[in-house]
Amino acid sequence: MSKRTLGIGIALSVLMAGAAAYAQLNEPGFNDGDRTRSTRDTATRLQDEPDFYRGDRTFSVSGSGSSDEDFDSNNGTMDLELGYFVTDALSVAVRQGLGFADYNNGRDDWTGSTRLGLDWFFVDLGRVHPYVGASIGYIYGDGVREQFIAGPDAGVRFFLNDTTYLTLGVEYQFLFKDSDEAEETYNDGRFVYGLGMGLRF
Repeated sequence: MSKRTLGIGIALSVLMAGAAAYAQLNEPGFNDGDRTRSTRDTATRLQDEPDFYRGDRTFSVSGSGSSDEDFDSNNGTMDLELGYFVTDALSVAVRQGLGFADYNNGRDDWTGSTRLGLDWFFVDLGRVHPYVGASIGYIYGDGVREQFIAGPDAGVRFFLNDTTYLTLGVEYQFLFKDSDEAEETYNDGRFVYGLGMGLRF
């Protein structure tokens, strides 16, 4: 499967999520502002397991790092995400990425990215909640060309208890200065993997 096909497939999934969210917001139970269970198909929801509901907020942290064999050159990344469920299945989030590189020549570089994301949790498997989505934002910092960053993402969240979950995800990220360049650079992107911990509150 090509990267373009993957991106189109996930983009279509996000559009379907938007349509599903619109329909869900017009179902009984979504006009009273509470956080009770909606009328989402009970066949895909295990009633006694932790779940996400409309109005839930989430916060997660993930990170990674590496060093050379002498620990002279080191680098690390950290990603923070603050999310809000606009329906039981659709979450919008602000994502902040931070990167640090310490080189053996004494130079230190910092980079950052700020993105807006949309994720669709398309099926409830008890404690396991897979999702697909997309994000777009801006990258900036030392030693990087400041430009837009975007791409599809997918992953899974696994509840450890009613409020705490592990999150495992992958993003395909590509960089561009404008819409014309986006089409040219889409196939030159990279896959970014992340493992982290999150809270639902």
